[in-house]
Amino acid sequence: MNHGERNASREGTGHLTVGSSPTWKALKTVLMRIKTTIGVTSAGILAAVLMSAPAAHASPLNFQSCNKTSSQEFVQFPYRGEWSSTIIEPGKCWQTSLVGNTNEEAVGYRKVNGYWLAVATKYFNDSAGFTEFDF
Repeated sequence: MNHGERNASREGTGHLTVGSSPTWKALKTVLMRIKTTIGVTSAGILAAVLMSAPAAHASPLNFQSCNKTSSQEFVQFPYRGEWSSTIIEPGKCWQTSLVGNTNEEAVGYRKVNGYWLAVATKYFNDSAGFTEFDF
């Protein structure tokens, strides 16, 4: 007896026949939609990662900020959606690759008495070579 015959033989017994019930068909449809959504989302994330990875490796590090103070610092880039560096500890440097903006702005923040204060601003062309921003 195959699976279809087994379900057919149970129909008169009050048992749910999985393969032919409207509930099962609706559930299968929902599961297929979820599976498709997950697949499309995963493909989109993978594409974004693959597209950004080569650019990061192809571009040389062209921006550096070194902390020459005794306070913590970080650099923020307002034209890049407020993207910022990690906190730069005293005596340490932070480097990154910046491409695509001919008029770039970097704002330097320093922690003073527990508050982050903007203490310096620098405008530069990120394709014009190496930029050092120590403040």
